[in-house]
Amino acid sequence: MFKNIAVSGAIATGKSTLARNLAQTLGWQWLSAGEYFRKWHGKHKIPLHHSGKVPQELDKKFDKHFQNLMKNKEHVVFESHLAGFFAKDYPQTFKVLCCSELKTRIKRAAKEAAKSIKMRAESHRRKFKKLYGVENRLDESYFNLVVDTTAKTPEEVLQFVLKSIYRKS
Repeated sequence: MFKNIAVSGAIATGKSTLARNLAQTLGWQWLSAGEYFRKWHGKHKIPLHHSGKVPQELDKKFDKHFQNLMKNKEHVVFESHLAGFFAKDYPQTFKVLCCSELKTRIKRAAKEAAKSIKMRAESHRRKFKKLYGVENRLDESYFNLVVDTTAKTPEEVLQFVLKSIYRKS
């Protein structure tokens, strides 16, 4: 069995929902970089699509902490845009990439306009390239499993991932 799970994906692919559901089902802890940064953005009254305005030192400090937890803790579901990338060298971590068509992502994120999703995605791309030199943090080679959430319910995604984890452990 894997000691941790890392869930990544683009905005509105269902990664947070899957990560929460996995943690709850397995009785594991759930750690979300998105939750942390949403709170930070709210506290500082900076829109989410301005991720480049998060101080670089804060990004690096949080990401180093996140990686340290991945390396040293067990029974944690890590969820972030970079979770799969950070866990790429940890074979004991089961890595899941959630993907979905842009139309579906936009529909799921009805509270956010399509422009906001695209702006956030581009902001993330620039930031992660600057911080880590990674052009494509969602490169499928970093992951054990790619799950297309386009036409699946959250429960179907959960069951699909659980079956894959147990098959590969």
